[in-house]
Amino acid sequence: SARQTFMQIPVRNGPVVFSYEKRTPDRLGWILSGLALALFLWLRVAPRRWRPALACPLRRLSCPVWAVALRGRVLGRLRALSADRRVRIAAIIAAGLALLLVAWILRTHEQKSGFSLHKASVWVQARSGPQRCVYAFPERFICGRGHRFVGLELREIDKKVVRTIWAHPQADARINVEFPRVWISGPLGVHAGIADSGSGAPVPVRLTVFFDGRRIATTTRALVGQLEILEIPVTAYLGRSVDIRFEIESTQNAGRHFVFWPELR
Repeated sequence: SARQTFMQIPVRNGPVVFSYEKRTPDRLGWILSGLALALFLWLRVAPRRWRPALACPLRRLSCPVWAVALRGRVLGRLRALSADRRVRIAAIIAAGLALLLVAWILRTHEQKSGFSLHKASVWVQARSGPQRCVYAFPERFICGRGHRFVGLELREIDKKVVRTIWAHPQADARINVEFPRVWISGPLGVHAGIADSGSGAPVPVRLTVFFDGRRIATTTRALVGQLEILEIPVTAYLGRSVDIRFEIESTQNAGRHFVFWPELR
């Protein structure tokens, strides 16, 4: 049955422009649809007497004997493969994996700053020792139940939807997100804050930035709905690749919906 969907967007005074643009997958869809339709017509609709003419455009000059023999061997092999159930199952699995790969590429290709989350290492430093977070497609690391994950999210901060990395602090533990071999090409700023969905007492969340294991900067965020930028001194690291690690901790985890977003400029 038909359903209505409402999209709520907080806006301020002034003009609001909505722009719907076709992306590469949309354009490829038309091409692939046309090819699929042509293949269907060829296999099911086109009269059999047309097929020899379409298969050999140089019909009047006759097809070379070697071409006819090669075509016969190829078609025979394809018929044998199509009749094998194992081949059909493998083809279905391969198609599913290809779709997942395309979805993953589309999900991650927009991040050009070197901070691609799927390349990061994420772990929780607890009293009992480090605990690795499990990568879950797409762009998410599971560190526990509920909010205990690190992932790429669209979150509302100060009534504006912002693309961020969600990293909810855990009690008596520190979350570590490390990006390997990031090329420092310019100034580095880290947007950090508490999302509008946060609540509870304004207990600060501490964010510490490490370059190759060395502490570079530290900041705290406590108020809900504020996203502030931390400027990282990178003069000594310009033109180099370094391992950048972000450590998040708080004395209280309830309602501390912490998010951050590193950006090289």
